[in-house]
Amino acid sequence: MGLPLPLGLPCVVKRAAAAALLAGMLAGCAAGPVRETGATREPLPAALVAGGDAVGREVVWGGRVVDRRPDGAGTRLEVLAFPLRGRQQPNVYWGEAGGRFLAVSERVLSTDAYAPGRRVTVRGTVTGLVDVRIGNWRTRWPRLAAEAVYAWPRERDPQREPIQFHLPGRPMFSD
Repeated sequence: MGLPLPLGLPCVVKRAAAAALLAGMLAGCAAGPVRETGATREPLPAALVAGGDAVGREVVWGGRVVDRRPDGAGTRLEVLAFPLRGRQQPNVYWGEAGGRFLAVSERVLSTDAYAPGRRVTVRGTVTGLVDVRIGNWRTRWPRLAAEAVYAWPRERDPQREPIQFHLPGRPMFSD
């Protein structure tokens, strides 16, 4: 026979397990930074342009900022689109690019927070398709009236991080 357990322990264990389960479920259902009411994540810009029914659709897209320019009293972002992960974070490392889109905000967006290379998530309505010519190449990109734009925190580039070694009893050193 095993050792007898204290009387209150099974109840405490059950409560802790229930609390951990509830916290895990709530974290899994956590909303992203941009409300999605009525908006869809799919299809990505390239597929939407190919389908032809783009105008008037409310979407939540994300990706990496390629260019940022003033547009009237607001800002225009050119974004290379990537699929969104669970919390609306663009999957720029493992996802496949899904075309480009222009997000036009009525607000002036910070040059630092929305600089080229930054990851963003945008909710907006497709207002039209813009014909773009790059050299001899012609394409069409959706233009969004951006209602919400979220810039993700800067990320550390794993390819530029120094390799760190640590031997027990020795100080740490890099490369």
